[in-house]
Amino acid sequence: MDSIINILSIEDDKAYRKLLSIAVEDMPINLTFATGLQEGIKIAKKNRPPVILLDLVLKDSSPENTINSIKEFDDSAVVILSGEQGSEFLQEAYRQGADSYLDKNIVASRERLFSVIYNAWMRREFKPLYCRNCVTKS
Repeated sequence: MDSIINILSIEDDKAYRKLLSIAVEDMPINLTFATGLQEGIKIAKKNRPPVILLDLVLKDSSPENTINSIKEFDDSAVVILSGEQGSEFLQEAYRQGADSYLDKNIVASRERLFSVIYNAWMRREFKPLYCRNCVTKS
């Protein structure tokens, strides 16, 4: 893969940000961090990253509106990173517009992390090719 994927990670846990940095170290990924939803929204509006890694449990937002806050202005692929695993939690995340989910406990698996990021990026980048009725936000 020749291009670099620009990723925004909205994560308030310092140790987890460090883990993500180490996990993507040798990957074709440029990772930018925001420590809260409001900071993440500002960065996403400015940089328009194709993929956002999003922790739903942030100090400055509630899980119920975190995804909607991103999706209302941006068409980035949203990958939820969370320790929550219940089916109701996942159904709600997907209903709000999440594109994928990755359990925080297995991010140490670099291959799985890259696979989820890459697939979300591909679906977003090539959406116009296979989604004739999709409405894109400007």
